[in-house]
Amino acid sequence: MKLVLATQNTKKLEELRALLDLPVTDVNQIIGQDPLFTDPTEEMFSLSPGSPAIGKGLNVLQPETDFDERPFLMPRSIGAFEGGMRTSSPGIVPAEAAFRLYPNPASGEVFLEFNSALPEKAEVTFITLEGKTVARYHLEEGQQQPFVFPVWGLASGCYVVNIHGLPSALLLITAMQ
Repeated sequence: MKLVLATQNTKKLEELRALLDLPVTDVNQIIGQDPLFTDPTEEMFSLSPGSPAIGKGLNVLQPETDFDERPFLMPRSIGAFEGGMRTSSPGIVPAEAAFRLYPNPASGEVFLEFNSALPEKAEVTFITLEGKTVARYHLEEGQQQPFVFPVWGLASGCYVVNIHGLPSALLLITAMQ
């Protein structure tokens, strides 16, 4: 069972923490600030835009999804709901049907695995959101899968991974720890 403490009353929060004997204090706590929940009177505790909890959570790998089963972004939000901005483009569709790109976010290398054998040569490009191609790889038919791409030379950020003739995927590169 998970317990979420949400209150604007700092004294009450400290009393609850002492009562529960919580083992850690979050270094990014937002005590005394309004978390800007969507509608707490109706028990809607998702985060509104501008919430001080957005992007202030600890950089942990688990859980991967929030209470609504949406993936946490990096840096993640504090609480049970991810509140960060997600972007989409009509030209970018989920790539699950054609290939897997993992881990995502990535920091050292990324793996590309097609759901079926590569039928012909393919070109894979890593493109910044500004449209600049920063890496280009050529894959040969029959090459061993998964394909491994080094990304440690790329700056932290979001990239479009384009495989000629297939839907594109978004990849988040994080700085090496």
